Amino acid sequence: MKSFPAIASIVEKHKKGCVLDVSIDGIMFKLGALRVIASTGMEWDRVSVSTAQRLPQYAEMKHVKRICFRADEWAVEYHAPIQDHVNVHPFTLHLWRPRAETFPIPPKILV
Repeated sequence: MKSFPAIASIVEKHKKGCVLDVSIDGIMFKLGALRVIASTGMEWDRVSVSTAQRLPQYAEMKHVKRICFRADEWAVEYHAPIQDHVNVHPFTLHLWRPRAETFPIPPKILV
């Protein structure tokens, strides 16, 4: 994940961006209708993206991914088994990246 000051700088240059808070372990910002929280903890980078009345669209998630992660980093959206599913906000999606290890990625031809 990019540093939180670097993310803040990108957001501040965006015509619809507004940084709400930056700390040592996270950043909160608005990007148009999107509300974003990027954080690190327990060896994971996590970006939560939400809107007030709908799920974020693929193009929006892709845009946020490019703001928060370096160009050479993979990030994934996990879909948990029903028994492990937690839904605190109905219109939130998450991007995840492990910090301490690499996870398997599909062959380029399948992507």
